[in-house]
Amino acid sequence: MNLIPDGYFVDDYIVFGDLGRGSVLAKDYAAQFPDLSASDDEAFLDLETDLRLMLGCLNADERLQVHF
Repeated sequence: MNLIPDGYFVDDYIVFGDLGRGSVLAKDYAAQFPDLSASDDEAFLDLETDLRLMLGCLNADERLQVHF
C-alpha cells in the first residue's frame, strides 16, 4: 500500500519532510490541454512533442508529476 507523505504549505509551495537536506519542495501549476479526440493526427503529435520538450528541460535534480 502506497501512503501519501504528509506535507505542509509555505507561501505558494508544498513542503514534504523537514526544511533541510532531503526535503521535497513542490509548486502546483495547472495546464489546460485541448480535447484532441476530433483532431487530426498532426495536432496529437504536436502536443506530444511539446510534452517531450517540457520533460527534456528538467534538470537532474528536478521532477515533474503529471495528473490527468
